[in-house]
Amino acid sequence: MMALVLWFEERKTLASGIAFAGASVGVFVFPPLFAVIIEVYSIRGALLLLGINYFYAYLSCSVVLLKR
Repeated sequence: MMALVLWFEERKTLASGIAFAGASVGVFVFPPLFAVIIEVYSIRGALLLLGINYFYAYLSCSVVLLKR
């Protein structure tokens, strides 16, 4: 949340609202998606894929924030 405040100088409230709405949608989308991934790849493969996904998400966010 702090990254939003630092990134957006104008319309901080709109950016915060969109971020919170996205988090709410993620609560409903990810559990069924993760259940399918567990069925296909087993729990170890699903956790590996989730870890890789989070790693690249954090990496891309940190690159964007460091360039600023």
